[in-house]
Amino acid sequence: MVQIVVRMGADGSEWGLVELQGQLDTKAGVSLDELHIGDLHFDETGIAHMIIGHHLLTGKVATLEKPFAVISRKTDELKTSSEVAMETGDETTGNTEYTIVAMIRRKVVFKVRPKPIVSTFSSKIE
Repeated sequence: MVQIVVRMGADGSEWGLVELQGQLDTKAGVSLDELHIGDLHFDETGIAHMIIGHHLLTGKVATLEKPFAVISRKTDELKTSSEVAMETGDETTGNTEYTIVAMIRRKVVFKVRPKPIVSTFSSKIE
């Protein structure tokens, strides 16, 4: 199962989770971080449609039983003396601060196999 965090809502202020069954493969093992995967659209009835490459996925929006918190960690690192580093095994000490960036309350679930997008030509190519 693949879970991707996305911004949802008309103004993008709400965060959501996209849940895909299976896996996403990239060419030459490229990481999916900060990579455009596909286009997510909603029709007037609330059904989600996601286009990834030449595949169309259809899903629905569901509410999470327990919401997720998106948390950002900030550490103020202070260098210590070599004696303290040898005693504790730590190279740095400092204060760690956690900030809640967003709450994820909804997810878009795609359970059905993707349909291939096939284009047809109106005239015969000779």
